[in-house]
Amino acid sequence: MRIDTANSIPSISGLSLSSGTFNINRYAQILGTISMSANSNIILAPLGLSMLKFSGMDSFSGGTILTINGKQGTYGTPGTTGTAGKKLSIQH
Repeated sequence: MRIDTANSIPSISGLSLSSGTFNINRYAQILGTISMSANSNIILAPLGLSMLKFSGMDSFSGGTILTINGKQGTYGTPGTTGTAGKKLSIQH
């Protein structure tokens, strides 16, 4: 799924990923909870041109990996600055 306008999904809507890719493009999107049943990807625009925020986490299947491409900002331990285009993988 690719977003082509800011806040195009109602903020009360959750995001459920199942081996797909969610491309936020260069827009801002605030969503309800996130859940994941299979390895999935989120693509952010480079240079901090996009923002994605969730109200919380729902169910994540054990052993699944969420890969976030294009992450910028705090990366790793608090206070460590990231650079544009970093890839972050989160395993549950």
